[in-house]
Amino acid sequence: MALLEISAINVDYDRVRAVSGLSFEVDEGEIVALIGGNGAGKSTTLNAISGLVRVQAGCIRFLGADISTTEPHRIVETGLLQVPEGRRVFAALTVEENLDMGAFARTDRVAIAQDKRQIFDLFPILSERRRQFAGTCSGGEQQMLAIGRALMARPKLLMLDEPSLGLAPMIVRNIFHTIRALNRDRGVSILLVEQNARMALKLASRAIVLEHGKRVLSGPSNVLMQDPTVQQAFLGRSSLAA
Repeated sequence: MALLEISAINVDYDRVRAVSGLSFEVDEGEIVALIGGNGAGKSTTLNAISGLVRVQAGCIRFLGADISTTEPHRIVETGLLQVPEGRRVFAALTVEENLDMGAFARTDRVAIAQDKRQIFDLFPILSERRRQFAGTCSGGEQQMLAIGRALMARPKLLMLDEPSLGLAPMIVRNIFHTIRALNRDRGVSILLVEQNARMALKLASRAIVLEHGKRVLSGPSNVLMQDPTVQQAFLGRSSLAA
């Protein structure tokens, strides 16, 4: 049984069809990437899975249960977490308080403290900034904090929406290295939305290509890397030498 099952979902925004008949799965321990141009329906798909927008048709199942009409906070409690585009940390709270917010549904204080130490080990700069207001941190630090806050809820599936957006190349490499480590070392399944298609395909085992809200291609990432359509649309000529 797949960890996450998306079955023929339709999602509308203001009577405009943003996602149409989309189906895919994410298995336990897998990294799956959603790639496509602006307006392809990638973020809408994540928001539908998170319960932030409602599907007009189809079904979303997580751990075998239908969550198509489940409230967002209940979805979080099942272990399905989203790190939204633009990071969206609580700017007026400290770094540590932001991490505490990620564990709002937990009562295991000893384990919470342990998880927080692990996040500080994963992102040492956050330990240095722990008493600093999150809004004063750099973009890269805020992205690390947004991921760390999600990890405090002990996700089974972590959905990341454009984690490289607006970040310097070195910071992007560090973020993607951390995503790989979370999957490899902690067994966290990842559903990744990313404009940087080359990095997404290198990170993921499988990918789905969206266009106008529909799946137009899917398959193993190493195969899609060699697909002429993907190369022309998302990777550019340099992909042949990458």
